[in-house]
Amino acid sequence: MKLRLALITAVIMFGCLDNEFTNENINDFEGLIELGKQLKDPYTVESMEKALEYLINKKIQSPDSLQKSTVAFSPSDIDIEPNYHYIRFLPKGKNEAAFIIERDKDLVLFPYPLDYEIENEGSYYNDPSLEDSVIALYTAVPIGYNYSDSIEYEILKELFLIDPLLDSLETLGDNNSNSIPNQKTISLGKILGNQNQSLAGVLNDHDLSLQQLELTSLLLTGHLDDMLGEDDKAKLPQTAKISVEQIIGGGLWPDRWRPSGTLKFEDTKRTADQPVEGVRVTTGYWYYWRSSWTKFNGYFESPVKFSFKVRYKAHWDADDFVLQNGKMIAGHVVGIYHIVTWGSHKKSAWERTFIDNEARYAIIFTAAYFYYYKTIDGLARPKQDSIFGPRMDLEVYDGRQSEPGVHHSGFGGNSIEINLVDNNSYFEFDDLYGTTIHELAHSAHWANFETRYWYKNRSWEFRDMQKRLKESWARGVEAYLTKKRYNNYPVSYGGNYTGIVEDLMDTNINFANRGQNAGSEHVTNFKIDQIESAVLKSFSFEEWEENLVELYPSGTCVVWGYLWPNLSNLKCIKTITYTETTIGDLFQYWGD
Repeated sequence: MKLRLALITAVIMFGCLDNEFTNENINDFEGLIELGKQLKDPYTVESMEKALEYLINKKIQSPDSLQKSTVAFSPSDIDIEPNYHYIRFLPKGKNEAAFIIERDKDLVLFPYPLDYEIENEGSYYNDPSLEDSVIALYTAVPIGYNYSDSIEYEILKELFLIDPLLDSLETLGDNNSNSIPNQKTISLGKILGNQNQSLAGVLNDHDLSLQQLELTSLLLTGHLDDMLGEDDKAKLPQTAKISVEQIIGGGLWPDRWRPSGTLKFEDTKRTADQPVEGVRVTTGYWYYWRSSWTKFNGYFESPVKFSFKVRYKAHWDADDFVLQNGKMIAGHVVGIYHIVTWGSHKKSAWERTFIDNEARYAIIFTAAYFYYYKTIDGLARPKQDSIFGPRMDLEVYDGRQSEPGVHHSGFGGNSIEINLVDNNSYFEFDDLYGTTIHELAHSAHWANFETRYWYKNRSWEFRDMQKRLKESWARGVEAYLTKKRYNNYPVSYGGNYTGIVEDLMDTNINFANRGQNAGSEHVTNFKIDQIESAVLKSFSFEEWEENLVELYPSGTCVVWGYLWPNLSNLKCIKTITYTETTIGDLFQYWGD
């Protein structure tokens, strides 16, 4: 827990919640997705077969057709075989949901059905027909997908998706895959596979393409106009209504494109907008979605191309942690309903600078990403996603009056609360960053300390540690790492939240944040990872002192280098300095 400018008893929560929520109470929380009517689906096998019949018969009747015939084409002449299944997984509780994510990280999972209108965007969806503790995760998987025997799932629809086939066509080197009708028979037959050779033959016989089939199905189900980009529509006559004749004649042919963009956020403690690194961005439409991740400069790029407009979404999660809406009780229990920022629906790059609460999510995410994945001078990482427990939940609360942060060190050690508001005003961005670092320092401590009793749970041993040891260490890490981003970050010390880490590291004689009148201390040059190595062996302030002295005697070299003029001789240029008396006095000062 992190407290600022006040001394409040720490709250360390215990217990592992997994199956204790009902699908009825989910409606009481913010961020609920509300669905409208079910949409006519252009990607079912049935819709594609109707589109094929319509397209070919229109082609036969076309004045320019070279294949005049009085015999109409019938869908009974050919069966389109599905290449994808629209499914929903039905995990029971948080651990099964986490297992699905961990097992196949290429899947883009949705907590709501994909074939309905979205009337209210959010992060959570309630299906009251499901049993308690069961959630539905929707996605599309290729035929032959390797399902886990331990997770229940349902096949909802058989689909025929075109974009994955066009990806395969381009991979095979068919540079003409965007033109009509120059799809090579060998390429089209190869990507459609043995089950759809008759479809390949029919399309080639009539000089038609997969994209024309898709366009026709979208036209017949009423979705084509909304799916086309503005540049695609500009190719058509201004007064013309989109028709199958334009599709056949080549007047309408969407260009394939690769979604990309840059995500930044407004940091009120910085003069310029800051990039968001490591955020997962999903792009897609209907059943075809792919993930990419923002780079150090906030830029992302989809791994595949698309033919139509895509919907962008920013997911505030990573491999080892996830931001969740703290007001959503199922977010804590289930661990799959993470915070999502819905982006644009367009056929162009997504350039976005997050502000207000979305910017606050960004700074919390940035702090966690830094602690988990960036250079932190040898410090141990917080609790990570593993077979022993799912990824860390960072539960974000807006409006609750409480301490800035709490680390829940239950039997999974995998949740942290971060509060955005204090006394009816929002915390500053450096405070949110520092609070996140502080609570993750507790998590790293919990995950890495040396246990002593085989018969005790790790969390119970952590509970039994001296509070002053735990909070002093977390406050020290908070100050050390936060000042790497915010040089002037104000750190307060008092009570169990002592400044001993800063005093062990610095070279001045004043006690941390106490001024000259508080006396002086004469311990210098410990490194942060050295201090941590002693912390992880200790259960009290006294043991911490003993372990530091044992591991790092005074005179231990901490910096090696070359001094002028003997640049060929490596020498120690900085050592740890203290005496038995001075280090004892330091621990006594902060321990009283």
